Amino acid sequence: VEKQKGAFERIASELKLSSKTFIHTFNTTIGLSPLQYVQLKRVNQALSQIWIHPDKPLTAIAYELGFFDQAHFIRVFKGFCGITPKAYRSLLHAKGKFYTISSHLPISLLCSS
Repeated sequence: VEKQKGAFERIASELKLSSKTFIHTFNTTIGLSPLQYVQLKRVNQALSQIWIHPDKPLTAIAYELGFFDQAHFIRVFKGFCGITPKAYRSLLHAKGKFYTISSHLPISLLCSS
């Protein structure tokens, strides 16, 4: 979070905006805070990684995507998807790779890369 906070402050500075104005403008324009947007991108990447590499350890995916630990990964993933990464992987195995959890996901997660 501190690393991202520093990145957001640098972006705000480059745009000649205060951090508060940058966050407000970002939230108004995108509909998410900068942190939520970063988390959404990471969860989207996790969905892809779990789909492409079904046997890759979830801990490895979490660390590769910049989560602090598996608990943080699970909490953020479940917050966006409504299920845990392990449950998502189980659904993929049970239903084949055509299963989607679209009823739980915001459209931006399904459409962005």
